[in-house]
Amino acid sequence: MRMEYDEDLIEDILYDIEEQECDKLVLILVGSRQQPMMKTRIQKMSLIYNQAYTTNREHEAYYFGGYSDDIDESYTSLLETGVLMSKSSGYVLSEFGENLISVLKNKGNDKELVDRIGRMEQSLGSIEDKSLVAITYELFPDLAEKSTIARSISPLIKSLMLNDKPLVDWNADEFLNHVRKGEIIHTRRG
Repeated sequence: MRMEYDEDLIEDILYDIEEQECDKLVLILVGSRQQPMMKTRIQKMSLIYNQAYTTNREHEAYYFGGYSDDIDESYTSLLETGVLMSKSSGYVLSEFGENLISVLKNKGNDKELVDRIGRMEQSLGSIEDKSLVAITYELFPDLAEKSTIARSISPLIKSLMLNDKPLVDWNADEFLNHVRKGEIIHTRRG
């Protein structure tokens, strides 16, 4: 049985989320996935979203590639407020979070964000986390310059195929155009 939540509580939390763009982005990213989402995937998907749709360049070069403190604070905050739940396999929406996202999806001013993330999930949903890391390292190299795992991810970058074309032959614009259109990107090791 689905629990009903007080409309005032939902509106208060949504107001807070509306004020924090990263919170809304993380909420919809996790809500668009049909399985738990690890922190690494949230970071890489938000990086790709920002590269594809915004001028927001909050991700910085970090030890494991592009990383945003704001995104990290968002999943921590959403966990603390009970919007997200943490499982051993990653983050999922709580029942309360499902209620919030349902309301958010019906609001006209967030429809574009929901649609964009839906297309992005359609495009990248089948890509495993490690391959997603490799893609961001190759296509956004300035965010991988401080990486401590660059050497270990290099063989994957060299062998990874996106839609039967070597990752090293892709450029960021080409990749982001596929993501914006929601075109499915398949990966395999060549």
